[in-house]
Amino acid sequence: MIDIKNVNPAMLGKAAAFAGKGDWRHYLNGVYIEKRPEGGVYIVATNAHVMCVYADKKAVVENDFDPVILKCHVDKVCGDAGSKVNTLFTNLKKANCARVDIYEIGGNLTIDGNVVEEICGKFPDWKQVIPKVEDLNLDQQFYDTKYLKLLNEFPTNKKFPSMAFVGGNNQKASVWTNEDGLVLVMPMRSDIDINTEILEEVA
Repeated sequence: MIDIKNVNPAMLGKAAAFAGKGDWRHYLNGVYIEKRPEGGVYIVATNAHVMCVYADKKAVVENDFDPVILKCHVDKVCGDAGSKVNTLFTNLKKANCARVDIYEIGGNLTIDGNVVEEICGKFPDWKQVIPKVEDLNLDQQFYDTKYLKLLNEFPTNKKFPSMAFVGGNNQKASVWTNEDGLVLVMPMRSDIDINTEILEEVA
């Protein structure tokens, strides 16, 4: 029986944005929770193109449990353009409460008593794609996320739906191109080192 206390609600809510949305690989359409050997849980979500991993070290696992996938999107209905994030997960992202509990009631999984559907299926071996620290090029680049968000405004069309990351280093800008033009993003200065701890833990 699943009984996980003191889970970070924002991690659950924010991870949902990385999950699949109506993907035929149904196991991608949810937030995956796995026991962390050192204590707490891993909260993982991926749409097979991008992945988010949180290590919630403060979560308390009362009983051993098999990993679980919590469905975080509402299925599309006639007239909808596509599936959307379940209101429960949207609210978790901006929840005022510091922590929530995940447990079973009458055979149903719940988050603080709110029933959430469990997705049956095998989640991908997410640790396999995490690079080992020794394989990384640690010439660090830092970018202001408010400028990266502007890439959403960079025009594309159906023929060329994606942008190419040309690359750069600490002295050069990163360049994103498509058939219409380019966006140049300058790196920013930072005294923060890359967090290799989580990479060493899961790789």
